[in-house]
Amino acid sequence: MADKRIPDLTPYVTNHNINDVAVIDDGVTTRAIKVRDLMGWKEPVPVSGASILLPVGTSAAVVQRAVPTATAIALPSVTAQDGMPISIADWSSSVVEHAITITPDGTETIMGKPSITIYSTPDQLAGVKLYPSTNLAGWYIAP
Repeated sequence: MADKRIPDLTPYVTNHNINDVAVIDDGVTTRAIKVRDLMGWKEPVPVSGASILLPVGTSAAVVQRAVPTATAIALPSVTAQDGMPISIADWSSSVVEHAITITPDGTETIMGKPSITIYSTPDQLAGVKLYPSTNLAGWYIAP
C-alpha cells in the first residue's frame, strides 16, 4: 500500500484549504495536486441506475434514483482500493422501500458475508461506510 501521509508533502498542508494545490517532489518528478485529492477526498460517484460497479479509488457513492425499489452496487477489489474506505449513501427521492445490495469483488466478503443489503424507508435513508482489509480478504464496517 502506498504511503499517503500528509507530512511528506511539500509544502506542509496543515493550515491549507482542501482546494489548495500542493506541490509534490519525489526527487524524480514534480507535480501539483489538489490537497483534497491527495487526501482521498473526491466528489461522490452518482448512482442513477439499477446497478453499478464502483471504480477503483471511489471514496463515496450516492444513490440518486426516483422511486427506487432495488439497487445493486459492486465494490472494487480490496487490493485495488489501496486502503481507502468507501461511503455509500441513499439520496433517492420518493422512497417507499429501497434495498441497496452491496457485493464485494470475487471471493471477498463484507463482514464475512458474500454481500450485505441496507434498506431505506421514507423516514430514514440508508448509508454505510466500508473499510477494505487485505488481512480479512474483504470489507468491514466500523463506527
